[in-house]
Amino acid sequence: GRPVYLRDIAQVTDGPEEPAVVTRFGFSNAVVQAASQKGKTHDLPAVTLALAKKRGTNAVQVANEIIEKVDELKKTVIPDGVEIVVTRNYGQTAQDKVNDLLGSLVFAILTVVGLLAFTLGWREALVVALAVPLSFSLALFVNYTFGFTVNRVTLFALILSLGLVVDDPITNVDNIQRHMRMGKRNPLSATLFAVQEVLPPVIMSTLAIIISFVPLFFITGMMGPYMAPMAANVPLTVSFSTLCAITVVPWFTYLLLRRSASTFGQAPSAVGAHVTPSWVKRGYGRVVGPFLDSGLKQFLLYLVVFVLLVLSMGLALFRYVPMKMLPFDNKDEFQIVVDMPEGTTLAQTSRVVQDFEQYMARVPEVTNFISYIGTSSPMDFNGMVRHYYLRQGGHVADIRVNLAGKQQRTQQSHAILLRLRKDLEQIATGHNANIKLVEMPPGPPVIATV
Repeated sequence: GRPVYLRDIAQVTDGPEEPAVVTRFGFSNAVVQAASQKGKTHDLPAVTLALAKKRGTNAVQVANEIIEKVDELKKTVIPDGVEIVVTRNYGQTAQDKVNDLLGSLVFAILTVVGLLAFTLGWREALVVALAVPLSFSLALFVNYTFGFTVNRVTLFALILSLGLVVDDPITNVDNIQRHMRMGKRNPLSATLFAVQEVLPPVIMSTLAIIISFVPLFFITGMMGPYMAPMAANVPLTVSFSTLCAITVVPWFTYLLLRRSASTFGQAPSAVGAHVTPSWVKRGYGRVVGPFLDSGLKQFLLYLVVFVLLVLSMGLALFRYVPMKMLPFDNKDEFQIVVDMPEGTTLAQTSRVVQDFEQYMARVPEVTNFISYIGTSSPMDFNGMVRHYYLRQGGHVADIRVNLAGKQQRTQQSHAILLRLRKDLEQIATGHNANIKLVEMPPGPPVIATV
């Protein structure tokens, strides 16, 4: 029969509202115990500042300029008690990937040229070595003309097309060399005749490659931009390779080999006697001859090829070989996504996250970690794909864990996650929580412009 006031049943204070989000930063035990890291702890309040580059700009340059600006602000604006830690630098990641791919590209070119120098000769290898950069430079010029950036997928497409780019020049150089050594024509006529002789298969092989990669243009959704550089650059490089094979390659081959060609007009018995090594002829005859002479052996050969094809397809069909969209990448970071039961308070979720933090601090490969309780971490490729950036509420948390560099650890990131999974799941089970261990994928396609 009388009103019940709020002061009768609760303590009322005039102050800030209850926190809806908690963000913490922590160093691992190994980092804390290091001489240069004394005074650091596992549990520091933190604010995350996420910066994204504009489209078409250089991620490496943008990241470096931001870090330089932060160093300047430390002298004037940022107090001594506030420490700035770069937890994610995708500009540096992009630079490392580009350097690795460029190193692989140079190694692949040197390997191909070295093999040709061993089998055909150093002059012939020099011709092919000239055709590769010509094809790549023309393809990159088209990329520049149409506004495409040179990124990791573009460089991967160039490495993939390297084996295709050298096919046409090798075919023409080998055939020109053969006709010059035969001595039935003068060097110039032999060059023109050799190119004309293999021109139809050279053009058809190029068209077959282009047709194989054209469907990549029609991929929609998120994978469309990811595959676009590959769909464009592989046909471009093989097309320019064919153009070089019928223009620059014959000219350069003629200049280098005309002095070593057999003398035109010799007796037929002396002409071309050693064009093809005898051991090649014998070996080829022993392998191919039985199938040409026997219909039964031809049928058995077709049957064996068909059976092997079916078995190879069955490896993927019956999951003997796992299939996934993107390969495992040795990243320096991973993510722990924590889901508590609906209605769990922020404070309780924070205590659960503390148990994960204490465990991660003991992992030798971990350098630091950032916990986001009640909110999501700044969006990245995973957040875009899995919509993790939409996670809000007191019952959700997100822990971003940074690992030591690849050169400072023996295990790759995927192996580390497999090793930690059981312990982390036990912690989650003890708190009635669900967790996901998320590896960072290879990354978005346009992440660096070189």
